[in-house]
Amino acid sequence: KRLRTDKCNICRLSKPMTWDHVPPRGGITITSVEIEKIYAILSHNKPSKTIYQNGVKYRTICKECNSEIGKEYDPTLNEFNSTITAYFNSNLIPPKFAYIKSKPNRLIRAILAHLLSAKENIDDVIFDATIRSFIFDDKIDVPDNINIYFWIYPYDCTIILRDCMLSV
Repeated sequence: KRLRTDKCNICRLSKPMTWDHVPPRGGITITSVEIEKIYAILSHNKPSKTIYQNGVKYRTICKECNSEIGKEYDPTLNEFNSTITAYFNSNLIPPKFAYIKSKPNRLIRAILAHLLSAKENIDDVIFDATIRSFIFDDKIDVPDNINIYFWIYPYDCTIILRDCMLSV
């Protein structure tokens, strides 16, 4: 089976593309998923659905970048997610605040690398260029204008939304 060659969303080189799971395998239970594009829903076009047997994945990054993310950053993201999942799946009543030990720099890089992967069309937006400039360079700090927020999402569906703006 021949791999599709395209420009990698991370290194921007033309190489054979590999599948990247978003979120990565290891921190979640991989199941069959049905994917719907929000653009089709919002534009009142007939939504086209794609079914993947083993989780949400994108073929947008090369093997080298995917391996680097998987080796360097995904273990931190997976551990973080597994810890939170175990905490909330226990029979204990959760306290008002919980402290989860992690490696924030690696956690942030994992999240941002998968956000780059979850983009099917490469364009030259400033945010993506900013991420690319530091993603694999541990000597560069996470830029001050990047903030990561998370919340508990206790539902079976996954929503991946990027480059979206709502005007009021």
